[in-house]
Amino acid sequence: MAAVIQRQPYFQGADGKFDKKRYFQILQQNQLTPEFYEQTEAQQILTQKITSALSDSVVFSPLEVDHLADLLNRGLKADYVDLNLKNYEKSVNPSQQGPVRPS
Repeated sequence: MAAVIQRQPYFQGADGKFDKKRYFQILQQNQLTPEFYEQTEAQQILTQKITSALSDSVVFSPLEVDHLADLLNRGLKADYVDLNLKNYEKSVNPSQQGPVRPS
């Protein structure tokens, strides 16, 4: 993944080589973390690989390929979590250890 990112022209300095400072500046200007950007790039590469592999034998729509990529990259993602404090307070037992799951 690092090699792919380092070859992207917008992260290269005046000398044509990867500029780490420029990389972080561009991500910050776009309100992206390196982790998020790299994960997004990895998903795009996977989608391209799936598309390439499937396009030789079967015709799939771009949406179907995206769904397949999503299936292969399943994971829990959240921008924020909204907890109903009243439900949480009812489920808390001070003697319990570990995570508490609201009922």
